[in-house]
Amino acid sequence: MTPRHLAALQLTADLPPTPKNLDRAAATLGDIALARWAFAQWALRQRAGAKFADADGLFFEREGLEQATHDRVAAWHSAQFPSGAVVVDLTTGLGADLMALAARGPAHGLELDPDRAALARANLAARQLTAEVEVGDALVWLETDAGRAAPYLWADPARRVEGRRTVNPNLFAPNPTILAAAFAGRRRAGIKLSPLMADPELEALGEGLEFVSFRGECREAVVWRGSEVAPGRRAVHVESGEALDSAPPPAAANAAEAWVFEADPAAIRAHATGTLAATFGLRGLGTSPGYLTGGGLVVSPWLAAFRCLTDLPFDRKRVRAALRELGRRPEAVKLRGVRVDVARVQHEVDPGPMAPAPPVVLMLVPLDAGVRCLILERAPSPTSAN
Repeated sequence: MTPRHLAALQLTADLPPTPKNLDRAAATLGDIALARWAFAQWALRQRAGAKFADADGLFFEREGLEQATHDRVAAWHSAQFPSGAVVVDLTTGLGADLMALAARGPAHGLELDPDRAALARANLAARQLTAEVEVGDALVWLETDAGRAAPYLWADPARRVEGRRTVNPNLFAPNPTILAAAFAGRRRAGIKLSPLMADPELEALGEGLEFVSFRGECREAVVWRGSEVAPGRRAVHVESGEALDSAPPPAAANAAEAWVFEADPAAIRAHATGTLAATFGLRGLGTSPGYLTGGGLVVSPWLAAFRCLTDLPFDRKRVRAALRELGRRPEAVKLRGVRVDVARVQHEVDPGPMAPAPPVVLMLVPLDAGVRCLILERAPSPTSAN
């Protein structure tokens, strides 16, 4: 960023973006465009706080921010590469992954858009990190001598067409099929993709497939190629560092036991609920994956635990009567394999005003005897229990 950009940011810090403040800043700076840029930058920084702890010192543009990787997830990406080896980020964008790679060790970035490349350089400088950002086409660079020889590569293809997300890999830029072909023979190369892509599409791109969980969401699928890649499918939990390999689905129970568990979305997507069941002595619940049940409480970052208060057929009147008897109101309705209007169900079974009490969760589960409604109480978190 030029001294004028930095001065504009300093001048507009903590000011609401009103027309009066914009006019005053433009008059002081002698540049209305620069004043608009500064106010827009502060608005973007506020939004970026959800992804970057130091957002107030970084630089953004709207679409690049929307596509940027969360800092914690970027750190996980970088940790998959050796600390002393040069890693080339083929799709630098605003530099989220490149900054994490540079904090790990030597890194080099390519970015097709010159303006984004400039922002990535500014962000590296803001964090006092060193990495070259080269303006260029990743697919062209991969055909150069340097590109053919690079052993460690990372790519996060753009998955938007005219501002809208797509899961059609043929519309990604760069095309992941072309990237995967170019990654053959490397030591370790990764492609970040949408977890909504079909299994055959993902499996065709590499020998290692990981579904990444962060803050209770399956954030991404990462396909890995290379001699240092462990083949197979697994789920990865960023906060705990735990990984789960895929396994056949667990044996199913015909009724809920004392405890019911909802598996992490990444574990479900990786077909790893069988691993959880085998590890903790649980059984599947219902015909759709994701719900497990057992006789005792299990504490795991992969499982949300609930104590089963009542198990009854899904009939709205009976459920409302049961809630009234328990003196509890529902805060959420969970379901898999059952088609109902969740908001309508929650309204129709609400027992109405009653004495304050912790809310409950309703879980609709298709079993052999028909759809059952489980009235569940959330288990206290490990931290609140201590």
